[in-house]
Amino acid sequence: MNTKNENSKSSFYYAFALLPKEKREAMKIFYAFSHLSDEIIDNENDAKDEKLKKFETWENEFQKSLDGNGSDKLLNSLTEIINKYKIPRVYFYDLLAGIKSDLDFENIKTIAELERYAYSVASTVGLIIIHILGFTDERAKNFAIALGKALQITNIMRDVKTDYANGRIYIPLEILEKHGYTERELSASVYNDAFYSVMRELYEIARSYYAEADKYFPQSDYGTLYPAQAMGKIYFSLLEKIKKGKFNVFENRFSVSKLEQIKIVVTEIIRGKLSG
Repeated sequence: MNTKNENSKSSFYYAFALLPKEKREAMKIFYAFSHLSDEIIDNENDAKDEKLKKFETWENEFQKSLDGNGSDKLLNSLTEIINKYKIPRVYFYDLLAGIKSDLDFENIKTIAELERYAYSVASTVGLIIIHILGFTDERAKNFAIALGKALQITNIMRDVKTDYANGRIYIPLEILEKHGYTERELSASVYNDAFYSVMRELYEIARSYYAEADKYFPQSDYGTLYPAQAMGKIYFSLLEKIKKGKFNVFENRFSVSKLEQIKIVVTEIIRGKLSG
């Protein structure tokens, strides 16, 4: 559940704004942790070696906090949240490993690689969030994993041009080759039938993950998990806008308006209340 863009930030804010204060504060702290982790890797002013040094220092400080002898206020607060909500530490380790992988990024070759990457940077976020929100049905974990992958692939589709400018191609090379779309065409933002076919295949993969998330979503936990469901609905709306725009992400910056986001969140709040 990528947090690197304004649309993601606003979606995050609206979806979690009406949580009880304790959970809302926990979400803010986790969001800050994720954002700061991203910022170390994305800082254009630092050389690669400096980024690696800073990120490893960040990882070490996080481990110190987990071990009870950290000095960073944010990380100590995050550790309290991890302990309070009994969040498995492995989710954080996997998330940091996924973020760190962008430092030595190699173009993704296969759909399986894309799924693994999406798990590390997005499904882990979903798993952490559902622990903070609270759930009783173990299917919620499968919901979070599938939804995280759906959201990340939606982000990748929207951000093709920006990601390429940053030296990253998240679209699996096997999909590009299958439809005969070249990196040279991507570098020139060529929109043609081949690109449409590439994006259409990504769209179908994302749709399948949204459907999987719906299948696993535990109705009995609607009252607590509605913010995650709202995030999913917002991003599904974004995916459909991209499709409606014929996948031309080179000439259009697709987004979900604030009003649309608020409507989705309010609807999910009502459904959550009625489910109880």
